Order: sequence, then C-alpha cells, then structure tokens
Amino acid sequence: MKGGFTLLLLLSILFGCSRKEKEINIRIPIYTWGGYAPLILAAGNKDGEKKDSLFYKYGKFNVLLEKNENISEHISNFINGTYPIICVSVDMLPLICSQLSNNKNAIPKVFGILDFSYGGDSIIIRGNIKNIMDLKGKRIITIKHSPSHFIMLYLLNQANLYENDVEFIFAENPQSAKEDFISNKAIDALACWSPFTYYIAETKSRFYIKGCQSFVSTADATISGLIARVFIARSDFIKNNPDTITSFMKAYFEACNLIQENKEIAIEALTNFFELTNGTNETIRMLNETKFADIKESIDFFNGNLYRIFMLSSELYKNNRNALPSEFNINPEEIIFTNAILRSLQN
Repeated sequence: MKGGFTLLLLLSILFGCSRKEKEINIRIPIYTWGGYAPLILAAGNKDGEKKDSLFYKYGKFNVLLEKNENISEHISNFINGTYPIICVSVDMLPLICSQLSNNKNAIPKVFGILDFSYGGDSIIIRGNIKNIMDLKGKRIITIKHSPSHFIMLYLLNQANLYENDVEFIFAENPQSAKEDFISNKAIDALACWSPFTYYIAETKSRFYIKGCQSFVSTADATISGLIARVFIARSDFIKNNPDTITSFMKAYFEACNLIQENKEIAIEALTNFFELTNGTNETIRMLNETKFADIKESIDFFNGNLYRIFMLSSELYKNNRNALPSEFNINPEEIIFTNAILRSLQN
C-alpha cells in the first residue's frame, strides 16, 4: 500500500512538472498605436503575473507584449523565430512572404484582424503642395516598407508616378521621422501614423510648425480602407499549437467587447502601456482613428479586401525599385488561416 502511494505521488509530480513545462509564453512586439488597445487589455498588466489575462483564461498561455517602435525588427525577429506572432498591415505581407520563400516552415499565416485604420495613418506636407503631382521631385520622410510607405506608393501610382520620381528618406522609427521632419525644412512631407503626426499641422496647437498642413489620411475616401493590420503566425507555430490560435482570437474578441462596453479601460490600457503623457484627449483621439473588427467583419474582410490589398501591394513593390522580384506570385489564399476559426467562434 505504501509502495502504491509512493508511485502515485511520483506520477503526480512528474505530470505536474510536464504541464508546467508545456505552458506557452508568446512574445509579441508592438509599437505606439491606438489599435493595440484590445491586445494590451487581453494580455493583462504590463508587468508581473499574467495568469489573470484573457489569453490565460481561454488557452492557459501568456502573451508578453514588448514595446518596439522599429517595425523592421518585428519582421526580422519573426523570421528568425524569436516572435512566433506579430501584427503587420496587409500591405507588408508580400514582402514578408518573399523573404521567407525558402523557409516553408516559417511562411506567415494570417489568422485575425487587429484593426482598420480610419484616420490614424496620414501625410503631413509643408510648402506649396496642392496635389500628388506636386510631390514630384520632393523629399518625403517615412519608415521603409511600413503602411505609410505603402500609402505614398499608392498615391504616387494614382498620378502615374513612381518611387524614383520623389526622394524618399527612410527613418528608423516614427519618432525619428517626426523629429527629422520638424528640424529639417528641406523635407517636404512626412508619411507616418498617430500620435506622431499630431499637432504639427494644427494651427491652434502650440506645437504647430508654420507652413505645414494635413495632406491626406485614412479618414479620407481617397485611401479609406487601404490599411488593415492583421495578426500573423509562423506556419511551424500554428502546426504545433493549433488550439492556441483559436483561444487567442477568442480572448481578443472578448477584449474588443469589453472596450465597446467601457472605453475607459482602453484609454487606461494604452496610456499605461505606452506611457502616453499628452493627456486623455490624445488617447481618445488615437482610439477614434482606428476600428476593431467583429467576427462578421473579419470574415468579410478575409473573403474580399485582404486579397485586393495584398495584390495591390505586390504590384506596387514590384514596380518600385524591385522591392519584390518580378516572379513573386503568391496567392493570398496560401497564407490565410482564419475562416474556420472565425466561423467556429461565430457559432
């Protein structure tokens, strides 16, 4: 009897250790942007114990968010496996797929929408620029291969212009882009996102820069619906953790619902995580310039606009300094891992 008890105790210890070892900690980098509010809320507090997070509630895993304003580092660390999940705009997907074309295990799979941009991505200009054609020969500062870079290529294309018709200056991060634009009057345009574009072109602000004005934003019909940020995971991570992806989206949608019921928790989450210091009004503005998709909107997007944006981005990057090889030909259907998950959560 004593031997049997000892055996049961030993098995209990072994299996208990096994469960603890299998606990997943997922590191995800994020940059200052209002659309991250549900993700921050679902992950729990910025520091300390994560067991009270919505991700742990539904999937018994922890999401460890890391502030990193350098988008290129998000991608490089996704490629090397440091980050199994990241958030990117759809326009960036062809570039990532191209870089991973020789590593099928790491090919990204889209499994959910973070948000749609409705005013948060914009272009600020200075001087006598009235239309897209006036940008020819001008200096534009932005972040390479970011949503802002894509918007500029799209607008130039609408006027039959190309990247070599302007002079792009690529900053490492949005704060650097903003500071360089403000300090260097030889730079004609800033393509970036909120809150880094705030106040520069607002005449009543004490931070207003004389001669600057807002040129276009994703609130305008010209580029509305062009920028959607999505969750992607490495193929090998999804293969090894299929249930985690479903739990991830379940937790995320609950966080979106909680914000819809009480916007104050989103304001608090953003302010605390990004250490925002310009007051509640700025944080509310950041939230109002983004839209979180519900399950139906997500399904509709993955059956429609995702394809359009992916193909548009592919063509623009092929035609501008060969950022994509001419033979690049990936069907967006190859990188979608979402509809089955979303429909299961809808029922």
